[in-house]
Amino acid sequence: MIGRRTRPDGPNKSTPATPAVARLHRARWLTTLLFAATTAACLVVLAAVAVHTDAQSRTHRVDDDVTHRADGLARTIYYDDQGRLRLDGLTDDSLADGVDALGVVQNQSGTPAVRYAKPSNAALPDQAGLNDIWQTLQHDQETVLVTAPNSDGTDYRWAATPIYQGDKIDAAVLVGSDPARSQADHRKLTEWLAAGCAALVLVAAAVGHLLSGRSMRPALRGLEQQEQFLAEAAHELRTPLTALRLVVENGGSAEGGAPAALDEAVRRVDRMGRLVTGLLSRARIEAGMQEVEHTPLRLDQLVEQTVAELPDPAGITVDTEPVVVDGDPELLSQAVRNLVENALRHGGGTPVEVAVTAAGVAVRDHGPGVQAEDRERLFDRRVTGAGSSGTGTGLAIARWVAELHGGTAQLTDAPGGGALAELLLPPRSSG
Repeated sequence: MIGRRTRPDGPNKSTPATPAVARLHRARWLTTLLFAATTAACLVVLAAVAVHTDAQSRTHRVDDDVTHRADGLARTIYYDDQGRLRLDGLTDDSLADGVDALGVVQNQSGTPAVRYAKPSNAALPDQAGLNDIWQTLQHDQETVLVTAPNSDGTDYRWAATPIYQGDKIDAAVLVGSDPARSQADHRKLTEWLAAGCAALVLVAAAVGHLLSGRSMRPALRGLEQQEQFLAEAAHELRTPLTALRLVVENGGSAEGGAPAALDEAVRRVDRMGRLVTGLLSRARIEAGMQEVEHTPLRLDQLVEQTVAELPDPAGITVDTEPVVVDGDPELLSQAVRNLVENALRHGGGTPVEVAVTAAGVAVRDHGPGVQAEDRERLFDRRVTGAGSSGTGTGLAIARWVAELHGGTAQLTDAPGGGALAELLLPPRSSG
């Protein structure tokens, strides 16, 4: 009944690669890119704020620590009755535990000299560094914070607290902290933030691509339905247009003359009008703009009328019994017409037998039949839609109509050869 054919781009491709579809795909990728770029910009700003805040917080924490220790240890140092600087309480104070560098310098002819160093003099700045700290201390007359290298060249953060003798600064306590550990932790935080931001951008891009794809599904589905509608409209209108052309061209020489030809042309135009109405109705139903109208109708009479309206009903035998079903007459008529036309087209020009029973409509031809592996493919509208040569589209529409009515359509081998196409409908509900 239906000749075998294959689709070049594969049976699983549901949407044709039209320019409109290509534009939608480009818009999807652009949306994904914009979503990822926006997310990346926001994450970069947040990460920069976090890195800056962490750096300031660590600096303040180091400054507070060394200042607290220097001020506290300065209070443990005093001058005895002979005016000598006493450091007895310095080593016993818990504030001296765990410091990276600790020292006491005393004025010696206007130059600071080291009186105490922990763990060694190398932990303190060199003489030039001590002179700079001493001058700053003399100028500010209070605890100062400076960054200066120790004798090994390692930059430390120093707090220097003055010790007065009378009204003059005679000594100072220096507490130094190595910021290397804090800086290493800061770098690690920065690296983790960079890696986390990159991962989040990738996740955002994937989520954006998924969401944009879901949002564009209705548009893609609409394009697919449009392509199907155009293919099915061409399939439905090709035969009546050809017949109408023949009637008009041969009107003068036809039996009965021009008036009979004119009447036949009017009938053809009426049939094309019903086809167009059916096509528009089908498009509205698929778009969700219209519901299928189920009305009681005589299926046997509908089949007989449909066969009688065919261009050449000769060679078609109809065997019916009274059957009442609930359905849409235009859609059911279209489905029956498609089954019969497919049988005529692909049955090898042999007789076609149409039977109406309580189960539905059966159309048999005596052609070569259909391979079992091709049968379901021929009922797939995505495969037999746009780009097809017309074969198979009628079967796909017939199944779609049957499913709208709660039934189905199928192809089987007919007894004795040929193909048997059936439009199976549920019995009419008693209510």
